[in-house]
Amino acid sequence: MKTALITGATNGIGLYTAKKIAAKNYTTIIHGRSQDLLDQVCNDIIEDTGNENVLSVQADFSNLNEVRDMASEISSRYLSLDVLVNNAGATFTERTESSVGNELTLTINYLAPFLLTDLLLPLLRKDAASASHARIVNVSTLGNSDDAEVPNESSIYWKDMQTSERYSLIKAYWRSKVLLNTFTFHLADLEKANYVNVNAVHPGTIITNMTKNIATLGLIDDISKLDNVAHGGDRLLNLAISEELEEITGQFFTDKQKELKNESPDVESRERLWQITQELIARK
Repeated sequence: MKTALITGATNGIGLYTAKKIAAKNYTTIIHGRSQDLLDQVCNDIIEDTGNENVLSVQADFSNLNEVRDMASEISSRYLSLDVLVNNAGATFTERTESSVGNELTLTINYLAPFLLTDLLLPLLRKDAASASHARIVNVSTLGNSDDAEVPNESSIYWKDMQTSERYSLIKAYWRSKVLLNTFTFHLADLEKANYVNVNAVHPGTIITNMTKNIATLGLIDDISKLDNVAHGGDRLLNLAISEELEEITGQFFTDKQKELKNESPDVESRERLWQITQELIARK
């Protein structure tokens, strides 16, 4: 039986994806912040799918020590991991910092999945082989259009990665996803020899708790016109378990694979980001 971990899986596209993966008879680990809600969601998924192998792990991604504890718990409970879906994310109307001084959007949307992925790589590599690749799916964004160009390391705003100047919710969110994309493409290159696939996906502009919060700021004209959860969840699911994408890595998807301008990647910038990220997650 294969094992999958989905972060941010107590509602929205994370919950949708977890249910669908459990229905495929994967050992399904769901992550969330509230243990009470996790218990409820686990029971619901088991009842809906008949799969008894649905378990939970609790962590608040605004605290990277909890991410470390989460990775340690998973590593002690499981021998291998076949799928990791980095879906958890957040936005904030006002700039807020973590206890160690990192801006929270950056922390939750980029630093936490970077750290979690790095700590779980030994499990992902464990059973990965040419005939059965392990898969990492990073949930990103293209804003409100599937046709937009995919941002990469060339879009990093090095001068203000913490969005300290003229903060806005959208600016902080976008910058965090640019970093996540850059991480995706760089890690994909690093892990090819280990048969660990790493891809990013834009789920679309869908109705979730996050977009509802954004709508309260007047940044979405009519939330009823947004796509439903299944629209975005199926995009995640496609990357996570589709046999047709078994060997695809280092790519960006909407409802299809996007054309990337990565023919000559800026490896120096990718390595620079990696080093800066290591320094940020090491803050005490």
